[in-house]
This record gives sequence, structure tokens and C-alpha cells, in this order.
Amino acid sequence: MSAKKSTSKRAPGISWKALQEELDRGAPRSLYLFTGPEAMDRAKALDRLREILLPPGLEAFNETLLESPGAGALIEACETLPVLADRRLVIARDLIYLKPTKAEKEVEEEKEAPVEARGDQAEESMADEAPSAGEGEKRLLDWLEDMPSSCVLVVEMRDAYEGRRKLAKAMEKLGRHVHFGAPGTLELYQFIEETARDRGNTITRGTAGYLVNQAGESRMRLSLEMDKLCAYARPGKAITNAMVDKLVTPAPETTVFRMIDRLMEGRVDAAFRELGILLGSGENHYYVLYMLTRQMRLLTHVGHGLAQEKNRAELQRELGLKDFSFRNLVRQSARIPAQRAEQSYERCVRADLAIKSGKLSAEEAVERLMFALAR
Repeated sequence: MSAKKSTSKRAPGISWKALQEELDRGAPRSLYLFTGPEAMDRAKALDRLREILLPPGLEAFNETLLESPGAGALIEACETLPVLADRRLVIARDLIYLKPTKAEKEVEEEKEAPVEARGDQAEESMADEAPSAGEGEKRLLDWLEDMPSSCVLVVEMRDAYEGRRKLAKAMEKLGRHVHFGAPGTLELYQFIEETARDRGNTITRGTAGYLVNQAGESRMRLSLEMDKLCAYARPGKAITNAMVDKLVTPAPETTVFRMIDRLMEGRVDAAFRELGILLGSGENHYYVLYMLTRQMRLLTHVGHGLAQEKNRAELQRELGLKDFSFRNLVRQSARIPAQRAEQSYERCVRADLAIKSGKLSAEEAVERLMFALAR
């Protein structure tokens, strides 16, 4: 089996640390493209730009924040002159022209699917050609060549972005691409330990690892969970696993891992309790199906890779997985044969098709799928 990694993402740009050093040496560039999952570092980078660009007391007059803007709104904001300042700051979050379309997402999912689960024509649908540009994207491409020097534009892509687009390539060429990658396991543990010390508490390395397994690897989320834990523990006290169990809301991915464990064990009632936790936290049935499909696909890749005695570090890099996600998949693959994982993945795909064709509602499809997976 060949595990092909998505090609919609281009090679990462410079790191947050490199951007800090660049800003310390000179004035900000006129254009930045921010990508990557680490929200806390992205927020720090924006704060640093504000500190450099915005005169005290005039921040509100010289900063504009746009959510998923089109070309017209973005250009208008950038061409507005600053007030008693040399340059203004425009932040465009999740620019619509860099988001993968639904069709593009389906192509990427097809690429990442196990070979055995693809149709006969799958290879023909996986060309790496850049999607064609629309009128708005073309307008921005022309404008970027002569954008005003009185503005610093930051395009912040918080989720997936289509790096093959001409606009993405132009931004990387004309500006600076900064990739805020997920921190490594050791860095996360150190962050948790330092946060506990700063608040007058202690936490063991084992409990720090337990917290990451429960809350996920987002430092923004971990910081919020540590606020709760430290307030509960009181100054000078140690944070324990029991406190994590009592106070921390599990990340959706953690709950899905547990749901799969219960289903593979045939414990349908326990799996439905995990489903209830996901729905109670605000997720919907279609999101649950997406997560189940993703996990089964990854579990198939990991199972086949380990069966072929692939190097684990290489396999993790190929799949683009974070440490704790990969560890959980390795743990699950020891108990779930790759063939069963692949059959489960195919059931997930059929459930998705049943929803899209109107044969079943998302709720019906997920419930039937869960019973089928538990057999």
C-alpha cells in the first residue's frame, strides 16, 4: 500500500522564531502569509506587529480585521490611509481564495485514502495541477504587484489552505510565508510545567503527558485547561491525573479514539456514550462521521505500514501526524488488524455516500455505522 501525503500544502515557510529575529533586525515587510496550527504563536506574531506598527492610542484607527474577505473589501482596507502613523495593519483571516473548495477537499481525501479503497480511475483524478483562478483571485494577483507601502497585510490561514494556487505562490514570492508548526512533545511538556510553575503549582511529567492525551496538542487549549487546573489545585499544590479527569474537557480527537476502541471491542453502549459527549460539546453527526472516517483511514495506513516494518518516524512524517495522534494510532493498530481497519474505513465511505445521496440523514447514517463497526 502507498501512503500518499496531500500535495495541497506547499513547503512550510520560515518559523515564528525566524520571524522574531527578522523583526528585531528591521521594519516589517508589506505582506505576510501565516499558516499552520499553532494559534498561540500566531497571536504572539500579530501582537509583535501591532507593537511595531501601531502608535499608542491610535490602534483602533490603524488596524482592520477581516474575516474571509473578498478582493474588494481587502483592497479597500489596504488602500485606506493610516492615521498619524507611517503604516496601517490589515489582517485577513481565512482568505476565501486560498481555501480548498469542496471538490478540492474531496480530491485530497481521495489521495489520502488507502489504495484498495479507491476506484479504478482514482489515479487519473489526482493530478497536481493548480486550481484555476477566479475573477477575485485574478484581481488580487494584479493588485499585489503594486500594493501600497502604507499598509502591512497579514493573510492568516487558520485551517487548511490551497498552496498550489497562483495567489498563494505570489504571496510567498512577494512577501514572507511564516509557518506556525505544532510544537513537539517535549516542548509541550515543558510549556505545561512552566505554566504550572508560573501559577505557583507543580505537575509531574507523567501528568503533563496525561493532560496532552486528554486535551490535545494546542498550546492555546492547554493554557486554558491549565488555568482551570491551577485555580482548582490552589497555590503550592500539585496537579494530578484525577484533577485532569475531573476538570478537563477531552479534545474531540481523544473522544473519537475512545469511541473507536469501544466499537472494536463490541461495546456499543459505551461507544454511544462517547458519541453523546461529542454531541454535547457542540459537534454534529456529520463531523463525527468525518472524524471516524479520518481515523479509520489513518489507522489503515499505520497498520499496513507497521506490517511492512516501515520506520515509525518515517511513517509519522509521511502521514503528517502529531506525536500523540501517532502514538494512539500505533496503540490501536496493535489490537485492530489493518484489514479490519480498512473494512471499517470502507463502511465509513459508504455512510458518507448514503448521506450525500439523500438516502439517510447524518444521524441515521452514523448510528447504523456504529452498529456495523461493532460487529
